[in-house]
Amino acid sequence: MNNLFLTKPLVNLTVLSLLVTVLSGFTKGPEWKNLLDKNLSQWEIYLSFRHKKDYKGQIPVNDKGELIQPIGLNNNMDHVFTVIDEKGVPVLRVSGEIYGCIFNKVEYLNYHLKAKVKWGSKKLVPRTDKLKDSGILYHSIGKQGDEYWRSGC
Repeated sequence: MNNLFLTKPLVNLTVLSLLVTVLSGFTKGPEWKNLLDKNLSQWEIYLSFRHKKDYKGQIPVNDKGELIQPIGLNNNMDHVFTVIDEKGVPVLRVSGEIYGCIFNKVEYLNYHLKAKVKWGSKKLVPRTDKLKDSGILYHSIGKQGDEYWRSGC
């Protein structure tokens, strides 16, 4: 029994390899990677529809009753999403003028999300008389715009 480590070198090597592998998972990983830059180069931008006062959560229609197409992918009309500098830190600014979202161009695995949220005071149509509405949706996949809350945004 005392010579277990001497008599079974292959088992010892395997156990040592597993131990090193498991313990290396607890070591400090690479430094924090900021995903925000002035051009939002690491993000896709999706804008849905211009707001209308009578918006009820349905796809809007034109005067003929035809469905209006969303603004779409990477057409950051009116600069709805921009990055500003606040005390030397890049901050994502969302104007709220058009419903939309941004989502990563790259999928990440085993990450920590850090975010600070700060509300402005301005309210826009169609939410002038409603609570403010925004959020972070993560681990979401699919085509942007389809089934909005379970899609790429």
